[in-house]
Formats: sequence, C-alpha cells, structure tokens
Amino acid sequence: MGTPARGSPVCRENAPMARPDALPAQLDEHAGIRKPFILAGLSLGGLYARHYAQPHGQDVAALVLVDT
Repeated sequence: MGTPARGSPVCRENAPMARPDALPAQLDEHAGIRKPFILAGLSLGGLYARHYAQPHGQDVAALVLVDT
C-alpha cells in the first residue's frame, strides 16, 4: 500500500495535530465547516481537542469530552 503522498489529507504532515493552526482552513476547504467549532473527543481524541482549544478558544464554541 505504501506511504501516503505529501499533500494527501491522510499524510502525517497534514494531520491536525501536526499543524493545529491549519485545522480551520482544512475543515472549511474539505468539509465546508466554518468556525466557531464544537469539538468532541473520546480518549486520546479528547486530549487532541483540548490541545487545539486552549490557544484557539475564540474558534471553539464548545468542547465535549466523552467518557465511556
């Protein structure tokens, strides 16, 4: 299968945690989602959501942390 090509949405360099400041543009461009965001995270995803929300509070309307 190989490694995803640079520029691919699944390429590690394009992952939201690799470039958190690029997340709003990626969401708008690929999914038509505009800020403010409602972020939801389960387990490690919750840490990722908090990592984004702390310095970008103006872009986040709500943060949902799910515990099962």
